[in-house]
Amino acid sequence: MISKKLVKKFNTLLKKENLKIFCGESITAGLLASTIASVPGASSVLAGSIVTYDKRVKTAVLGVDKDILARYTAESQETTTAMCYGLEQCFPDAGLYVAVTGTASASVNSYEVGAPIGHVFIAILYKGLYEFHTNLSAGKARDKRNAIREEAVKLIIQEITNLIQSKKLDK
Repeated sequence: MISKKLVKKFNTLLKKENLKIFCGESITAGLLASTIASVPGASSVLAGSIVTYDKRVKTAVLGVDKDILARYTAESQETTTAMCYGLEQCFPDAGLYVAVTGTASASVNSYEVGAPIGHVFIAILYKGLYEFHTNLSAGKARDKRNAIREEAVKLIIQEITNLIQSKKLDK
């Protein structure tokens, strides 16, 4: 479970920095936006979220090139980065963009999985591009799929917080 304290701190930081976040969510399927919206005042920091579970949405809405999907798969850093740039095109004045893909379980629709279960790809656009990927473990959780999704959201919130704070030091 993601602590309300962490989310309040995150939202307060975004508000203080006059930032709105726009999310492109695949593996998290809206959980990131829902988490941000779970505390009062979220409307001042959450611009929106596009759930791109299906790769057709990645191409039609966020403009991810079909060749990227064919070459690297939907669960790849290349796809995630393209999604992030697509978000910026959709809503150019948000100031902060995050895209996330990955694999939370073995059951996937009709396409080849590009990453092992628990592998998550994240791209953040904030005063430059920040990309990373990691393996998340569900530990002893009964519902491993949702445990991985929650860990991804927590990681994104922590990484964006660290990124904003480090950029403030660069000034």
